[in-house]
Amino acid sequence: IVLGVVSALTGDLKAASVMTVMVVLSTALRFWQERKSQVQAESLRKLVRNQVTVRRADNAAVPERRPSSFDPEASEILLEQLVPGDIVLLSAGDMVPGDLRLLESRDLFLTQSALTGEAMPVEKVAGTTGSLA
Repeated sequence: IVLGVVSALTGDLKAASVMTVMVVLSTALRFWQERKSQVQAESLRKLVRNQVTVRRADNAAVPERRPSSFDPEASEILLEQLVPGDIVLLSAGDMVPGDLRLLESRDLFLTQSALTGEAMPVEKVAGTTGSLA
């Protein structure tokens, strides 16, 4: 843009117009590609939905109940269907679905670099004050 302005001020209108066209085309192409990638990312996000394993006091309240293969009393539900009072069962590699209180744990290490900036996983122990996150 600066070179185009300098070219226009020096009287080289041909160079200024070529640079203006290049800037406009570059901007339009970048906008189009960015929009296309956002649409694709959104369609992928709709396909991939996180599920959690929960144990509820009333399994009848779980819509479309799918029993867990590890615990017949637990259900596999979508993350959005979690309610206060659900007991979330975590295993290796699971995403922690929010602010939880640990009832029981064994060798629970969490990577919380997004929250605290710590590079190494931190061990969490049941019975301590505060929440999991």
